[in-house]
Amino acid sequence: MDDQKLFFVESINIDLWKVGFTKFPGDAQYLNKTVLSWHFYWNPIGKKRYIMARVNEAQRLGTVSFASEFDISWRDGISKKER
Repeated sequence: MDDQKLFFVESINIDLWKVGFTKFPGDAQYLNKTVLSWHFYWNPIGKKRYIMARVNEAQRLGTVSFASEFDISWRDGISKKER
């Protein structure tokens, strides 16, 4: 790994709760350079619960999270509370 750059790791996109990792690639010395990258689009558990699930997974793994892709056009059927 490059000590000057961040290393973004993408989770599986079909699991709403866990990201599929027990630890990140590389030694513990690289945790300060590793970022859990995730996408947010509509999902059945709602925006806040999904975002918190990703934040919690990053904390469990000892790193930070980053929403690298998201839907800015809300779909019909999503309640105003979820917007």
